[in-house]
Amino acid sequence: MTNDLEKEAAVSEDQSRALGRAFVALGRCYAAANQNDHALEAFLKTTTLYYQDANAMAEALYESALIFEKIKNFSRAKGQLEDLTKDFPTFPLIADAKKKLDSIKSSNPAE
Repeated sequence: MTNDLEKEAAVSEDQSRALGRAFVALGRCYAAANQNDHALEAFLKTTTLYYQDANAMAEALYESALIFEKIKNFSRAKGQLEDLTKDFPTFPLIADAKKKLDSIKSSNPAE
């Protein structure tokens, strides 16, 4: 018997791209409603299961970093921003991401 995660992972590449974009949009809705746990769940679903769409993946990394920073989980925010800047150097908000990363590194050197 397969579990829910295996069922979610068993989708075509086109479906995966669409789901990645959908979970980013859902995450933004949750973030706007200040439902950080649900927002993170949606963004992280994109980064772990539905990463085939590069734009959705980059957006999910960026948006999840913002939430992690907001809830003061600087270690996770730093990790998301490092992945973003390394893997998606042409992301439209890369300059902002680098600024945030530098700020987190300077404010939390132990992270």
